[in-house]
Amino acid sequence: MNTRILPLVLVVVALTSCARAAAPGNGSPGSGSDGGVTSTQVPPGSSTPGPARPKIVTPSPGLADVRPISWTRAIPSGDGTVLTVRFWGSPCLSIDHVSLQETPSTVTVTLYQGTLPSMVGSACPEIAVLEAVQVRLASPLGDRTVVDGARSESPSPVETGGGRSSSPGSAA
Repeated sequence: MNTRILPLVLVVVALTSCARAAAPGNGSPGSGSDGGVTSTQVPPGSSTPGPARPKIVTPSPGLADVRPISWTRAIPSGDGTVLTVRFWGSPCLSIDHVSLQETPSTVTVTLYQGTLPSMVGSACPEIAVLEAVQVRLASPLGDRTVVDGARSESPSPVETGGGRSSSPGSAA
């Protein structure tokens, strides 16, 4: 009889040890105690998080290796005098300057990104960071088309109030 109970006891002890090692706060991956990434599930019936909010950045002239970059979306302010231009950045890069050209039918925004002086010659992690820069227009956007100057062959998305996307020519 003892030969049947001993393997069962060993299995129970092994499973109990595994459960304790994986419990939150015991240094297991995802527990948060080891500095690892933690995640939680959204309870049923609750709303999921909304869209990510970009980090607002201010241009910093004097960066190294400055070049034009494409942006992903331009969101006009309520009165149409400011565009919040979203783009994917990096911890080692920043916006050097913004070029703005306004005509009666278009607004061309070109973002120029460069390497931070402290990061020149250093390895940089390839981490995408959602960022935005705010650009003041000389006159309200109205029905003008917003164009990405880094890829001027086609208009870029412009978001109107309420989080909806529209064709660039119909943004207010």
